[in-house]
Amino acid sequence: MAYSSIGPYQITRPLGQGGMGAVYEAISPDQGHRVAIKVLHARHTHSTEAVARFFNEARAVNLIGHEGLVKITEHGHLPDGSAYLVMEYLAGDNLAIHLHRQGRMSERDVLRVAGQLASVLAATHAAGIVHRDLKPDNIQLIERNGDFNYPVVLDFGVAKFLDAAERLTMTGALLGTPAYMSPEQFRGESNLGPPADVYA
Repeated sequence: MAYSSIGPYQITRPLGQGGMGAVYEAISPDQGHRVAIKVLHARHTHSTEAVARFFNEARAVNLIGHEGLVKITEHGHLPDGSAYLVMEYLAGDNLAIHLHRQGRMSERDVLRVAGQLASVLAATHAAGIVHRDLKPDNIQLIERNGDFNYPVVLDFGVAKFLDAAERLTMTGALLGTPAYMSPEQFRGESNLGPPADVYA
């Protein structure tokens, strides 16, 4: 479904589409600043599990509180029942697009990006959370403090909270992207921990 507005925000263009939802660029008419709004596809609105996972993203990001994570400022439901998240707008390309366009990164850039990602993962794991879907598509490269390849981690939709029983996963269900799954994640092991993110 296409939206012209979401709450007070005016939709300016679609940014992307996935199996679970769509992301739009929008403008706040009163303040004029850009945001990104992720909307869960309508077909998932009656799935308690899908909606819970969707809102878990906001919970995870707020618990971790690292500058290398996209900021989520609002969440709620639209009149048609669809769940949504309002996030900071991040200009730039994700790592997958960057590599496709620019080719291999220099060793210096690889070390800097990897070091920053390690900092994000350290904070994530210290907060008792495992991302479970770390991949180039979920890493946005932006300009920050003079660094034009600063990585920001996106999409905690399948994150695992280590202090809680896994209540949102059906037995035998695989969550994540096969090409980036650790062996234990691919086997569907229940004791999945931080090493799975490091492997990815």
